[in-house]
Amino acid sequence: MAQAETLEIISFAAGACRFAVEARQVEALLSDGPQTLVAVESLLGLPLLEAAPRPCLRLGKYRVSVSEPVDLRSLPVDSIYPLPELVALRIQIKGVRALVLDAHGAMLLLDLRGLLAS
Repeated sequence: MAQAETLEIISFAAGACRFAVEARQVEALLSDGPQTLVAVESLLGLPLLEAAPRPCLRLGKYRVSVSEPVDLRSLPVDSIYPLPELVALRIQIKGVRALVLDAHGAMLLLDLRGLLAS
């Protein structure tokens, strides 16, 4: 029996939504970031709901704060759905690449490195 293909992701909260990023984009998870970090909500155009100390994802020279819970897990690739072209053109949240539907609920898969580079 062939083993299902998986993708390692880090999921987190931003605004009132759940998001995920490929784990290979993240170099480290820090318990708190330096003062010069970027809140993921500001990258996505969402309101910042939590200003307390937050975990920080290190992506190269960037530090991006996220809201908890933050989880590292394997995601079956058959639970990832590319955005239909019309939705991709109209979605207001920047950097969204796909919709994930799994046992943990729905979340949006992001390209954080691409967002930070732009």
